[in-house]
Amino acid sequence: MNLNQLVVVVAMAALSMTTTSCNDRHPKYTIGGTVTGLHGSTLVLHSNLGEDLSITADGPFAFSVRAVDGTPYEVTATQQPTTPPQLCSVTGGDDGHGSGTVHGGNVMSLVVRCELVATKYTIGGTVTGLHGSTLVLHSNLGEDLSITADGPFAFSVRAADGTPYEVTAAQQPTTPPQLCSVTGGDDGHGGGTVHGGDVMSLVVGCELAATVVQRWQAPVTWGPVWQDDGHMVQHAYFGSADGNATDILEQTGIGWELVNGPLPPPKRFEGFPSRTRWGAGPFNGTRYQATVGDDALDLPRDMLVCAIVKPDYDPTYLGDTMEKPIVAKGFALGQQPEPGGGWVLMQMHAQFCFHYEWLDETNTSRMSMAYTPTFFADQNIPDNGPLNPSYVAICAGRSGNDIRIGANNVVATDFNMHHLGDGAIVLDSSGGHRATIGGYDTGTDHVFGGRIYEIAVWDEPATRENIQAKLAVLGLGLGAGDPAVPAYTRNREGPFIGRDGQYHSTWRHGPRIDPTKGFLFGLQGWNRASYCTTDEGAPVACTDPTATLVVAAGEALDLWTAGAGATVQKDQLEPPGDSERPSAELVELSPGASLSTALGAFDSPGVVHGQIWIRVPAATTGRIVLATSNPAVVGGVRGTSEHVVDLGTLAPNVWTRVWLKELTTDGASGTLTLSAAANNQAPVAFYAWGADLTQIGGGGDLGAFDPGPAMYDWSAPAPRAAGARIGQLYRVQDDPEYLIDVLELPPVPVSTASTGFCLSVDAQPSEGLGWEAPFVNPRGLVAWLNEQQRSTAQLYATGGPSSELCFWVTGASGPTCWRPTWSAGSKHNLKGCVSSTGQMRLFADDVQVGSTVSGVAPAPDLLGGHVAIGNNAGADPGTWSFAGLPSPWSGFVSKVLVCSDDGEGASVATCR
Repeated sequence: MNLNQLVVVVAMAALSMTTTSCNDRHPKYTIGGTVTGLHGSTLVLHSNLGEDLSITADGPFAFSVRAVDGTPYEVTATQQPTTPPQLCSVTGGDDGHGSGTVHGGNVMSLVVRCELVATKYTIGGTVTGLHGSTLVLHSNLGEDLSITADGPFAFSVRAADGTPYEVTAAQQPTTPPQLCSVTGGDDGHGGGTVHGGDVMSLVVGCELAATVVQRWQAPVTWGPVWQDDGHMVQHAYFGSADGNATDILEQTGIGWELVNGPLPPPKRFEGFPSRTRWGAGPFNGTRYQATVGDDALDLPRDMLVCAIVKPDYDPTYLGDTMEKPIVAKGFALGQQPEPGGGWVLMQMHAQFCFHYEWLDETNTSRMSMAYTPTFFADQNIPDNGPLNPSYVAICAGRSGNDIRIGANNVVATDFNMHHLGDGAIVLDSSGGHRATIGGYDTGTDHVFGGRIYEIAVWDEPATRENIQAKLAVLGLGLGAGDPAVPAYTRNREGPFIGRDGQYHSTWRHGPRIDPTKGFLFGLQGWNRASYCTTDEGAPVACTDPTATLVVAAGEALDLWTAGAGATVQKDQLEPPGDSERPSAELVELSPGASLSTALGAFDSPGVVHGQIWIRVPAATTGRIVLATSNPAVVGGVRGTSEHVVDLGTLAPNVWTRVWLKELTTDGASGTLTLSAAANNQAPVAFYAWGADLTQIGGGGDLGAFDPGPAMYDWSAPAPRAAGARIGQLYRVQDDPEYLIDVLELPPVPVSTASTGFCLSVDAQPSEGLGWEAPFVNPRGLVAWLNEQQRSTAQLYATGGPSSELCFWVTGASGPTCWRPTWSAGSKHNLKGCVSSTGQMRLFADDVQVGSTVSGVAPAPDLLGGHVAIGNNAGADPGTWSFAGLPSPWSGFVSKVLVCSDDGEGASVATCR
């Protein structure tokens, strides 16, 4: 090495020593901290020193790029984790948000906290009928959305699971002016709660504002929980996360504890399209009792209490009385005053009762009670039906100095309003009873043996309008805030198919709703296998002066006469549906053996519409035969009337509904026989229930059409004998000889005298049934009725083999009619219009059909009259004298409009 090279090496070494010495005097420090709550992948943290750091799990972290004393630092989350989505935020540091300056040491105080991000869902739906501009929809989540055309819509502001939503029309369209309303959602009117998915079921329907006078549209959903209108003081329903425990979900400040628990497993009910419900109970000694907050239920004057329950099937006596408390802020003991007893909503035998203890002006405690004419299944009252409904909704309470109660439809069931008296009357709650559900706080002598879905109490008067508004949640189709709600009346128990596809039933006056098709009307007739008897049990005609009782023999096969080789074991198995009580019989028949029962007379000679439910306990061979004693006579020759069931074709341990399509009648009363085929190789055993022989719509050969379970009915006509037990309890319109099935709208609010009017209905027959089906009786789609003017306007299908669709108005020379060519079960619009000059026209899907009838003078003014949907008459028998016997439509109705007429010969497409 020469001298120059040596100098360079020494110099470099010296430089190296100098650098090391400088670094030692200015050390670098680590930036980091701790991550907590991380579940997703991958979180990326960014340092302003130029480094990105990927984090995949909780724990300490540190950036590799370090900083000298005095260096500003800032750490942020530049990529949030996914799967599941999370939101991570940086805290700590000088400013508490991940920033600061290095102060001569490592910075390890940063904390990155991660939280799960709730999945958010879209709120939206579809707009139909929009012609004007611009419609503005408002969401309670804080967004206004402008709509200019029909089609789907969605708000940009989304909502997490459990978030309440409400969509309203904030601005109605103009040019031309229209009226748009929001339907759908949990409450059927654009409101509800997000249930873990997008809400795209809202429907905004728009009508020309100048045309529509009155409208009704079937709800697309029904059965949601009640909403707080500012007057709710108690609200509980029941739920279960795992199906093994019933949990009370109280929405107010009242606390509950379970006394004498636990309850049996909950009953899941998915008949309502709105949501799954859980029925708590039976409360056989167990009750919910309030622990705090129930003083709010000591309402001194006006109050309203409602409950949705599955009734106790057989409410026999327990202890010394028969009160079955559903919800109480007090105690009741029969019809005896119970000082301090407060109020009780209960089931008492086959009725619902509201028991009210009150103080008069002398401070004397008195008791009053209002009750419903429900008369559902009860072994102790033989006149009542055998079905135990899936649900009944009851509302009761006090308004001023009156108490009242109604079930399913207050207009049909509020016949026992009770006046407490005059003066300053207050509730007597001096007994200090705790609020209870399913029993009393005094012990276990009084229990509710049914199930409870929901209960609520409001500090508002129990007027008929307020009660009906609460019941509207069960599908009456107008908002709970609108006191002018329609009234639904049907004098039949009613099977329906729920959203779960299963068979359910509702007590009378409960609508049968299909969310896609609308309200189901008709398809029922009284069961000729149910008959009247004397007090001694002898079968007689219901018009016989000695008739006092109704026997439901269609279900109770133990009441049939058993021949040799036939045995019947009573109440061995639960029937199809939601009975929860064995009421189906086990039948054993040797070859050729038989059972028989009396049949009532039919409406007309011809086809019998019949069904029976059969269940074989194991794979079975053999045949059974159902036959009537008096077949129809055709061409002077009496035919046969029997239906053969091959038991070998039935799946074991499953209820099979058998449509009895070969039975006929000459119209006279007779006998129904159930027998085993004589050539069977061995005795046969099977369960049987629900034998129903009737004539829907007065009769008629419907070909291959099967109405399904909806036709089931147990009832016979009410005995006419003076003092007959059932006659004392039922009003005329409750007489089941004639099927009443009608939805009545409030009075028409606008005069049509100067414009004329149109009645428009969207309807369809039941699936598989033709529009021109040859029922014997006419079938009403929609009618306008005015009792004072004794006038009517009707859209209906005529009876007979050549059935037509017709429109008729009082004062016309005759109807205008058209024989439909539509396919069976299809949905269409039918419209009848009368101009102000008296021209009457009929339209099918907005195309005029039939002839124009002139000279309708004067054209009726619809103001003040009522629109009856699904029938040609209202529920009040006073309307029958001019409208004919009630005759319901055998199918669905989804929408009805009353419009002013657009003029003679003009298009009426806007009335849709």
